[in-house]
Amino acid sequence: MAIKQVENTTANPIILKYVGITLPANTTVLIEPVDYFLWAKLDNVAEVTSLINSGDLVISDGTQDLTPTEGINYIGHPNDTADIRLTIEGVDTLGDFGAENDLTGTITLPATIATKAAGSVVRVSKDDAKYRFLEDKILPGPGINIVKETDGVTGEETLKLDSTSSFEGKGFQTTFLGNGTVKNTWLENEDSDIESNQTPDIFKFNARLVGIDFTNQNNNADPIILIAISNAGNDTSIDRSYKWTLTDIRVASKSHKSLDFTVNAGDKMAIYVQDGGGDSNDVVISMDFIATDAADQEITENYSGNFSSGDFPALGSIPEILE
Repeated sequence: MAIKQVENTTANPIILKYVGITLPANTTVLIEPVDYFLWAKLDNVAEVTSLINSGDLVISDGTQDLTPTEGINYIGHPNDTADIRLTIEGVDTLGDFGAENDLTGTITLPATIATKAAGSVVRVSKDDAKYRFLEDKILPGPGINIVKETDGVTGEETLKLDSTSSFEGKGFQTTFLGNGTVKNTWLENEDSDIESNQTPDIFKFNARLVGIDFTNQNNNADPIILIAISNAGNDTSIDRSYKWTLTDIRVASKSHKSLDFTVNAGDKMAIYVQDGGGDSNDVVISMDFIATDAADQEITENYSGNFSSGDFPALGSIPEILE
């Protein structure tokens, strides 16, 4: 499995304020998978970009040091296997492994369309006879197509693997906001000034939660975050609910790559902040999801009712999120 490491090549400690760590001088630190989303946040990527470009920080995939451009891309994409480079040398003739033998294995492509130009295309062979032989031997996985391209000038044909045909494995984020003092109230959707119990977020594909962030202006907030989900086709009732209990906090973040928090295409979600003691002020909650299937269906929902906070189960029976 791919890993992520960051090396401080200087003789002095380097403080990364957005990640919240200090890298000791001349030391290599392993980035834990649970922290991939934290490192991939835009503020942190911006902070480490100049340090990587200067050589003060070097990013490694556990096998080799990456170039500055590769290192920045690798940090900026939270999936554990994103942007791993594939190098195959000396196999551009069938005689290297024999036409009677199959070349087997796994090619892992970057999980985001943004990196397609940089490395999500794997060249198999430029020779017509060879790529036709290899085309029969390649079995693409979910969301991967085999594409043949022909150079208009030279006529050279190239067989490629294209991973952009599916949303499976792609990450996306949904955000909820609350202005002023926030207690015993529904948060608003990021793109609306209406409470989310009236305008819930609707999921376009099956997905699973991998992380959640909370921030507010007060240093001693004690919010109880309640997440309401209604199933596709259901109008107003709360079918599932989760809670995140925070105490004496200003900002908080939790993430894990294998959470038991999943949603289906067409599910609707709203967030309610219950008073737990110290009031929250100007709240922002963002949730990171990974799509678990392709976006190949049309989702339509007629939503005419409202969630009610009174429909939540007893607080003690609601599972705590990210336990």
